[in-house]
Amino acid sequence: MSTHKLTLIALSSFLLALASREVFRFLPQAVAVPAWKLGWILFCFGGLWIAHRMNPRSAIAELGLTASVVRGLGIALLASLPMLVVLLLASKNTIQFNPRAMFSSVLLAAVTEEILFRGYLFRQLYRRAGWRFVPAVLVTGILFGLAHVGAALRGGTYEVLAVAGITTLGGAFFSWLLLRWNDNLWVPIGMHLFMNAWWDLFAVSTNAVGNWNANCARVLTIALAILITLKYTTRTDIGAPV
Repeated sequence: MSTHKLTLIALSSFLLALASREVFRFLPQAVAVPAWKLGWILFCFGGLWIAHRMNPRSAIAELGLTASVVRGLGIALLASLPMLVVLLLASKNTIQFNPRAMFSSVLLAAVTEEILFRGYLFRQLYRRAGWRFVPAVLVTGILFGLAHVGAALRGGTYEVLAVAGITTLGGAFFSWLLLRWNDNLWVPIGMHLFMNAWWDLFAVSTNAVGNWNANCARVLTIALAILITLKYTTRTDIGAPV
């Protein structure tokens, strides 16, 4: 199959997954959001079947989910500890644990968003359709950023641009982690999960902008993740598909 057709299938499946939210609007939000986001995975499987005739087992491997879960989540937990410590000290032990939010905006968001944006769209554009690293990162990163601006719409132009910019950079960072850790999707899933968990646990903000303490904590965690990655992974050519 040509690279143009692979690109078209990947982007079409991705956009249909995002648009499928409208199907669940009639349901209560507590049901609609999980149903919609879990539906993303079905679109990923459908796109992989259309493009490569992959069965479910092969699709799981293609998405980067057969790599070591323990290693991926362990690396992410270690890298996220600076964020936990800084927020704990800054919060004066004020912790806000909401089981529903932890499931929806932390666990479910981390797993389904990383599968759709990194495991599916980024890998299909970069590994399969032959896109170079920078364009593949830019497209998936910008779409990832735009998908997160909803919570900032009431805050004005600055807040919308800030959320879009922060999440776009975050998406690029997660893509880089995925490649450096030999396509182990559990590394970006873990980073996404733990960073969201500490953010919600200490009630930093309703969006990605945060405050001075939270952003310092986030920068420290990203820096540690980069250092760990550079030390324990071998550099590959990320300028072109491999």
